[in-house]
Amino acid sequence: MSIRNTVSATIVLMIAATPAGGQPPGTSDRVPFQPLRVIDADDGTLQWVQFSPDGKSVAACGDRFVQTYDIESGDLVRRFAGHEADIFRFSFSPDGKHVASGSRDATVRVWEADTGQRVAVLTSHTDRVIGVKFSADSRWLASTSADGTIFVWDCESWEAVANARADPNTNAMFLDFSPDGKMLATSEYRGGVRAYNFDDTSLSLRHAMSHDGGEMTSHVVFAPSGDAFLTSGWDRTIRMWDARSGKQIWKRPTPPYARCFEASVFSPDGSIVYSVTRDETIQSRQAATGEIIQGRRWNDTVRGFAINPDGSLLATSGNGGAIKIWSTAYFE
Repeated sequence: MSIRNTVSATIVLMIAATPAGGQPPGTSDRVPFQPLRVIDADDGTLQWVQFSPDGKSVAACGDRFVQTYDIESGDLVRRFAGHEADIFRFSFSPDGKHVASGSRDATVRVWEADTGQRVAVLTSHTDRVIGVKFSADSRWLASTSADGTIFVWDCESWEAVANARADPNTNAMFLDFSPDGKMLATSEYRGGVRAYNFDDTSLSLRHAMSHDGGEMTSHVVFAPSGDAFLTSGWDRTIRMWDARSGKQIWKRPTPPYARCFEASVFSPDGSIVYSVTRDETIQSRQAATGEIIQGRRWNDTVRGFAINPDGSLLATSGNGGAIKIWSTAYFE
């Protein structure tokens, strides 16, 4: 049975209710708004969420573990354990072979995705590791830390091949590779956004931009085409940037009641952007213009946001300790 029409006995199905203040602009009642699945991960605040490359499972990281769950049954598939403190980010390698995670314990840990066996512990950072991301060809793994460093690691030897340092007055937070692996974009704690050229052996700064007011830029993601990337900020804006020139293409605000944007994702064809605010308002927009298509509001504090490989499902995670699965049909 499909997740879209059945509820497992091991999953809690939540009944939709419109919070005080109603739905954000662009809301329609064509589809009743409720999660398709809610999975209790039992690991404190869930800092991040991601679907597996084959789309059959969804994973989240929290106080102790990275844990993967079967999409259809909601059952725990695998637990990746070994960090000595809470985990901020993790990433599946696109080839499905590895899972990497970054933690407050200042390490990046890598496991075999199918077995949970530890592959490597990467220790070049000296403070909490905030971001980790594999390149699209699974050849490289990049990580960022509160110590201000960015490292790129070879995924065969697990040796560092390149590194850079963020502005000394801030630190790199989250990151993404361009689809061709030749650029790396990072967000920064005090609102900065940087794009680096990567040539397999070095990182060189290409562009330095910024959100407003010194607020954290909480997320960055490249468009599938690689021509642009999108940043989400605590200055209550999302912004699209031209990857070649570094110029801003468009900027859009949060709904009036929302505290900030937490993260954004692209549809697989790059035509739609889905964004989530800290208070779990999910919005869809035209990627070319930033114009809103639809927006719906739920009732949790969100930290993680993901889209599955075929673009039919979204996932959120956050302070409530649950993974919520949503249909993108809600946002058409």
